[in-house]
Amino acid sequence: KKYREKKQNQQSVSALCAEIQCGIMAAETKDLAAVIGTNIRRYRDKAGLTQAQLAEKIGVGNAFISRVERGSKLMKLEKLYLTALALNTGCDALLFSENGSSHMSNIQRMLADCSPEFLSGIEDVIRACIQHFTEHDTQE
Repeated sequence: KKYREKKQNQQSVSALCAEIQCGIMAAETKDLAAVIGTNIRRYRDKAGLTQAQLAEKIGVGNAFISRVERGSKLMKLEKLYLTALALNTGCDALLFSENGSSHMSNIQRMLADCSPEFLSGIEDVIRACIQHFTEHDTQE
């Protein structure tokens, strides 16, 4: 009898732990879906695409893109990859909250096939921007 009670308690504890773990995973999945949705919308807007245009590029319906951007639907890996390609960004920029390394990856990706002359011009623009913002920050 004691063995049976102990076994039932262990099963109850295991079931409770499983419920807690599922709840945590569900919350993490919901958070991930929200981050991905926000990032897709931001990069879609930057690319000047409508939901319909993005949907067509990756082979899904408009409603799917809408649900993803609202954070109520997660994409499969293949669709995430196609979305990143369509938005000229990397999967990391879609999967994680905005950070410096995803911006650097995007810049590298955009400049990968540019001529040395073009890259030199871009470098000059970046230097001018850095100087402008550094001076602007010190004036405040």
